[in-house]
Parts: sequence; structure tokens; C-alpha cells
Amino acid sequence: MSKLNKPIAIILMVFLLFTDELFGQTSRKKEESTTLKAKKVENVDGGSSIIATGNVEAIRGGRILNAERVVYDKPEKDIRAESEVVVRDFDEKSIFFAERAKVKDDLKEATFYNGGIIFRNGSHMLSPYIKRFDDENFQIDNAKYSVCPSDAFNLNLDYNEIMKNVNNKSSRLFSLTSSKVNSNVESRQLTLSGTTVWLWRIPIFYLPYMRSGFAFDESVNGFSFPGIEKSNHYGYGVYIPFNYVTNT
Repeated sequence: MSKLNKPIAIILMVFLLFTDELFGQTSRKKEESTTLKAKKVENVDGGSSIIATGNVEAIRGGRILNAERVVYDKPEKDIRAESEVVVRDFDEKSIFFAERAKVKDDLKEATFYNGGIIFRNGSHMLSPYIKRFDDENFQIDNAKYSVCPSDAFNLNLDYNEIMKNVNNKSSRLFSLTSSKVNSNVESRQLTLSGTTVWLWRIPIFYLPYMRSGFAFDESVNGFSFPGIEKSNHYGYGVYIPFNYVTNT
């Protein structure tokens, strides 16, 4: 009798392990699904695509996409978002915005056209092309970076409020233009190439390369963003700090 119980127990154990793995995968898939809401949703192309229009909202984990029109390609898992596109990342406390975008349905990998990003400290960057590779790395071409943080920034701003915020004259008082900016969220730093520093509309100086954790409220080794100082002897001037961070 005991000889029969042993193989039965083994089979039962394998079944329970398989069932647990199956249910675990189902649970994870459910948690990772994207929720789509809109005024109008319709299936097209034999059900392989979905077109959503009017106050479209897609939610995935800690990220939310808003747009006026979205086309979702189910086989490719691509979202084409058009008109007043905003992607909020509540984990990184940042906002991507654009006239149009192509986004994977996990809302991590994305390409934004004619838009920008608002960082957690309220500073913002504008660009005709932003490529987000994943939730840690992105590249910005021909960027214009306003390093004057805005107190009006919050994660609930809609597209029109964002545009009003980034076009405020005070945000352009001190800025940088760079041919290319690479960001790594994990290392908490921006790497800027071919950077010109501007005071209002006057170019002050040029830096071929610089790194900064300013956007992430971090200090990193290397030249950081310039600042304005006042001296009793020389009046107003511009300085550029060099950071050397020691491990404590």
C-alpha cells in the first residue's frame, strides 16, 4: 500500500507545482495588462486593431498615457497616439508630452515627436525627437533645456497646462541647447553633448561635454549646470561648477 502512495504523492506534488506556476503567470499577466478608456472605442481590421478617440487614457502600472486619438495594433503591441499626448510616470515623477508618439503597450519603450519632458524637479526639456528605450534610458536630440524649475509643475497637469508652463518667459531666462542628451535613470544623471549655455537669448559659452544629476536632484562627477552669482567687486557673473562626489 505504501508503495502505491509514493508515486501518487509525487504526481500530486508535480500537479500542484504546475498549477501554482500557471496561476502565478495568469496573475502576473493580469497585473501587467493595460487598461484603455475613451469616449469611443471600435475594433477594426478584423479585430487586430483598436481605434480609441476622445479623452483616451491608457493605464499600465505606474504609467498613464493620455491622448485625443489612439490606434492600438494588437499583433505588434504598438500604440500610435495623436494630438495632446501625455505620458505620466508616477514612479519617476516625470512627464513626457508630444504632438504624437509611438508607444509599446507596456508604456515604457516610446518615441515622441515635437514634445518634451518635465523632470521631477520642475525643469524641462523640449525636443523634436525623444527616444525612450526602456524605463531607465532615453535619448533626446537637438534639446533645449530650461534649468529654471517651475513651482507650478505637478503630475496632474493636462497638455494645455503643460504647454503654458513650458512656454512661460521666466522658464527661458537660463537655458541650454544640446545636440544630444542621454539619460540614465538608474545612475541618476544626464549626459549632454555639444552644449551652448544661454542667458535669455544671449549665448554665454560652449561645452562639448557635460554631465549632471540636476534633473534627478543628484550630484555626479563632472561639470554641472552653470549659475549666476553677484560680486561686490565685479557685479554679476556666470559660473560653472565642477562636482567631485566622494563615497562616504
